[in-house]
Amino acid sequence: MSIKKSKKIALISIFFGIGLFWWLRKTSRAVPGEKLVREFLLGKVGADRSRTLLTQFRNNYQDLYQRREIPQNRILRLHLNQAILPVVTFYQVLLPINNGKKEITIKEIESLVHEWTLNITRYFISPLRFFRHPFRLFKPGFDIVMKLFPLSGFDIEYLEKSDERIAFNIRGCFYLNSLIRYGVPELTTVFCAADEAMAELFPASIRFQRTKTLGRGGNLCDFRYCRVNQKID
Repeated sequence: MSIKKSKKIALISIFFGIGLFWWLRKTSRAVPGEKLVREFLLGKVGADRSRTLLTQFRNNYQDLYQRREIPQNRILRLHLNQAILPVVTFYQVLLPINNGKKEITIKEIESLVHEWTLNITRYFISPLRFFRHPFRLFKPGFDIVMKLFPLSGFDIEYLEKSDERIAFNIRGCFYLNSLIRYGVPELTTVFCAADEAMAELFPASIRFQRTKTLGRGGNLCDFRYCRVNQKID
């Protein structure tokens, strides 16, 4: 590996690391997602009712937070507190508004999580578009991001990590397992969709493909990231 290439990879690794640190700091608020929930409810039910529902959202979150089963791993606690519990809470608030229609409610939550995902990840994914060979820089960034998915919560089987492709399967998912415990496994699809939202920010030379997920009834999640024109299996 040339010195010039090593410097580029080190630079992008630092950039991803800074972006990851910024994201961790940004997600440390008392009630995660409150701003997006407020804006959504305001548009759906109007100002008067949205205030009542937002209070319910806060109260429900605090109730779930106080009664949660706390994971030993700090990163898993982050997943639970900042992603899983807010979505479960919002589902509790939104489902009665939609007269118990789960499919409609989940689609609405997916759209909200889609927006949240784009807002959070664009700062450390979009810059890849400015590099001549984005996939070479995607790899070290990928290694940093995957530190957010510890083996104590995710059963990950790596198949390939080359200059052409990153391929792995997830056979056990902390999100699905947690949502099963809360009695709402159907919400796992919300987080499956978040992966796809993130991929929208990739440059044209990086392709993401996944044919099945645990949350959508598959026996595993088959993640594939590759350079364009490379075979994906």
